[in-house]
Amino acid sequence: MMASLFLLGARFKGLTLLVVTFVTLVASTGLSQLEIDTSFSSLIPSDDPNRLVYQRVMGEFGSDNKTIIYIEDEDLWTPEKLTRLDELVRDLKSVDYVMQVDSLFSLRTIKGSRVDGKTVVSASKIVPRLPKTLLEADEIKQSALNNPLYVGNLFSEDGRVTAIILTLRDQLESDEDYNSTVYLAVEGLLNDSENHFEEIFQVGPPRIDQELQTSITSDFRLLGPLSAIVLIGSILFFMKSGLAAIVPVVTSALTIVWTFGMLGWTGIPLNLLSAMIPSLIIVIGSTEDTHMMAAFFRGIAHRDDASLLASDGDPRKQAIAYMAVHTGLPLILTVLTTALGFASNLFSSIALIQDFAIASTFAIAANGIITILVVPMLLVQFGHLDISKSEGKDDIYTNNLPSRIIQTFRISQDKFPIYTLVFTGLLCVFFTYQASKLYVTNDPLSYFPEDKPLIKQTRMIHEKLAGIKVFYVALESETDKAFLQPENLRKLEQVQDFLGNQGVYDSALSITDHLKYVNREFEGEFAQLVLPKSRELVAQYLLFFHRSELENYVSHDYKRANIVVRHNINDSN
Repeated sequence: MMASLFLLGARFKGLTLLVVTFVTLVASTGLSQLEIDTSFSSLIPSDDPNRLVYQRVMGEFGSDNKTIIYIEDEDLWTPEKLTRLDELVRDLKSVDYVMQVDSLFSLRTIKGSRVDGKTVVSASKIVPRLPKTLLEADEIKQSALNNPLYVGNLFSEDGRVTAIILTLRDQLESDEDYNSTVYLAVEGLLNDSENHFEEIFQVGPPRIDQELQTSITSDFRLLGPLSAIVLIGSILFFMKSGLAAIVPVVTSALTIVWTFGMLGWTGIPLNLLSAMIPSLIIVIGSTEDTHMMAAFFRGIAHRDDASLLASDGDPRKQAIAYMAVHTGLPLILTVLTTALGFASNLFSSIALIQDFAIASTFAIAANGIITILVVPMLLVQFGHLDISKSEGKDDIYTNNLPSRIIQTFRISQDKFPIYTLVFTGLLCVFFTYQASKLYVTNDPLSYFPEDKPLIKQTRMIHEKLAGIKVFYVALESETDKAFLQPENLRKLEQVQDFLGNQGVYDSALSITDHLKYVNREFEGEFAQLVLPKSRELVAQYLLFFHRSELENYVSHDYKRANIVVRHNINDSN
């Protein structure tokens, strides 16, 4: 039975070649339809209750999908630079999917002054009009840097750096080219402006997505061929057979085409995990092929034994029958158990893992089918017969390097079996303890090497302004207008203080910062940043802000408040 199964490819070479070629051609047409998915949403189950809360908070306080445009120049606050900056902001507003642009030109400042012994507070745009002189530009700079809401978020303390923050509309399922459209449009505008500023670049989800796609593509081009080269070199070194080195490459190449063709036809995208599939196919598939080749060579060497397994007089087919009897059942069990192991990931609720499970399970199963059909076909056609029995040896590989390595390890097994078992048990306990320290992290930037420009520029934004990463801390009350009450605002302030005391976040902004700022301007130049003491003052101070300036921090009915935290922590755990 087993010998008959493995002899199919050898007995029906023409039909086997035709079937394999046909399937490969059909699969190859799906390669052009492959899609790469690097979106972060695939890391979160669609029905996760926390995701629903997240979406509700985003709907209330605005999307956290933000791209930061970093601009640095020694002469930033000059009429020429500010004019160019204004042109860039206007162009950015016309980019598809850009919902809001926050920049120097959209910000307002509040200024208190004494007139006839009375405090007069006024609110106006930081840039009411483009400056024509250096004096006017310097007044704009001082107005911007005196505002505690913006320093460290939109301006550096020395005034050399400013940021433009783009808030993007949430991606819909129909927006297939969402990230690339935004990234390329913004990058084109920045390229037009790069000669006007010392440093200008963008960092945000569209760029990260674009660079992830580029990295995945380059990994595919590198890891597959590199794995094949290592495999060929290893087999040539240990087995001294060109055929044994070529066969795994052939079966792996066919499996890769079948697998990724299937993904293209079914619309299953490639993701961060998929980059390892070519290496996975080569490593796992070559193990089966190598065992089969070794068994085939043994069958050639022991022709007398192999002839009893196949009535056909062809010594190659007799060797294949010998190979099937000695390795067939283990090979099939290996394919089944490995495929089932990968298939178990189908029960994951995370779409990224499900897609990888489908691809890897199909790859292992397809590799098993290809191996059973193609390897015997190649062996019966190209297998050489010049291997003779070793004199006085039962195994022709007794004196080769792998056998010597195995014999070295057998010394401890033969002479010290108890100590070997105890030592192995201690190692299992040690590594089980170390495994208990594992935790999950899903930071996409950890995919990139430290010397990549994206990582360096992300660090630069963190050092000069605040980190590119954003999360919200949303508080909700059952009482109407709860966050007009000073006691609730103080609770909100305590949460902010707690965040600040951690020493790991770059900034945390809320409605309390806005109220403190206005209160300081009312109290005088040397007053501290403290919350107003009465509900009436709170309501009065809020009149100095447009609703658009507060929508990220407090709901329209003041029942919910939000703290916007920016940071540069790479480890999501």
